[in-house]
Amino acid sequence: MSKFEKKFGKYAIPNLTLVLIMCYVAGYIIQLMGAAGGTNLLGFLTLDPYRILHGQIWRLVTFLIYPPAFGSWSFTQIFYGLIALFLYYNLGQTLEYVWGSFRFNVFFFMGVLAQIV
Repeated sequence: MSKFEKKFGKYAIPNLTLVLIMCYVAGYIIQLMGAAGGTNLLGFLTLDPYRILHGQIWRLVTFLIYPPAFGSWSFTQIFYGLIALFLYYNLGQTLEYVWGSFRFNVFFFMGVLAQIV
């Protein structure tokens, strides 16, 4: 891993957890826009293999902005969503601090690839 990190370490995304949190916030905004218009815009962001095989390849990337704890906009949903984002941020920042940016990026993107497969 050390040789790999020396060669590709410059491509690591620092503060990847913060970038992920911003993507989730964008997902919440998309959910609000869809709710205001009466449509389910988040339905276009899910990782649906059937639809991916039928040409909707953007789903391979957009599932990353699908927010945790989605649902109706009640106080409990907003509260659980904020708790989830807070936990994601704390755990991600701690892992990045302990492992370093490159190893955390490898961990995160291997998880993304595993989800796609």
